[in-house]
Amino acid sequence: MIKKIWDLATQRFVDESKTQYEKGMKTYGVPLTNFNGRNPYKDAREEVIDLHQYLTQAEEEFDTVAKLLYVHA
Repeated sequence: MIKKIWDLATQRFVDESKTQYEKGMKTYGVPLTNFNGRNPYKDAREEVIDLHQYLTQAEEEFDTVAKLLYVHA
């Protein structure tokens, strides 16, 4: 089935942004603001490292599923 990726990606971004905002409010009780005493470069760097870990996990899982499907095809 053909899907319009722009629309799908945009809606997922909006949905996830709302979820993250609510998660932050539940955890910290305030929205993210500038001059909040945190180092945004350090925070972003840590998030990028986490992203790399998630992408590595996804690749490994995708490769495993692809190989299993190939064997059973």
